[in-house]
Amino acid sequence: MAGWSRLSNIVKSAAPLLGTVLGGPAGGSVAALVSSVLGTDPDDEDEAIAILEQNPEKLYDLKALEVNQKTKFEELALEQSKLEMADRQDARAMYTAAGQDWNAIGLTWLTTLGFFGVIASLIAGYGPEAGTTRDIMLVLVGILGAAWKDIIGFFFGSSAGSKKKSEQLDRIGK
Repeated sequence: MAGWSRLSNIVKSAAPLLGTVLGGPAGGSVAALVSSVLGTDPDDEDEAIAILEQNPEKLYDLKALEVNQKTKFEELALEQSKLEMADRQDARAMYTAAGQDWNAIGLTWLTTLGFFGVIASLIAGYGPEAGTTRDIMLVLVGILGAAWKDIIGFFFGSSAGSKKKSEQLDRIGK
């Protein structure tokens, strides 16, 4: 029952709060509620997805569940956000307490130089024309880009996401 991410993405289209909570740490208990509405086995995400694909109107039933349990799901979403923020704060506190961690600094620079180096080589035309090698280079750009985004988020924070979460936490906490 843990982490029904595929079903979560489908449910978010009709019931965003329910879909968010379903994909988070409380997903197991929420999956049991969703399964009871859909009439499926609480341990079988594929069965639940199949039911929704065969009967899209069941999304209305899930929206009704979200409306009826809104306070409970907001509390779960708030708890999920608090856990995510605490995790980031713990990582940053550990980094700060350790002083200058040369491994982290080295990996940060290596990822940054690699990311922009691969992009520059592709723009300058030093990369392969076409074929498998070029595809590998493009995949490498994607991987390095995702890693670089995480590094920037760790050191500087995600201002847009942090602001949005802060506003939600303030609204729910009142």
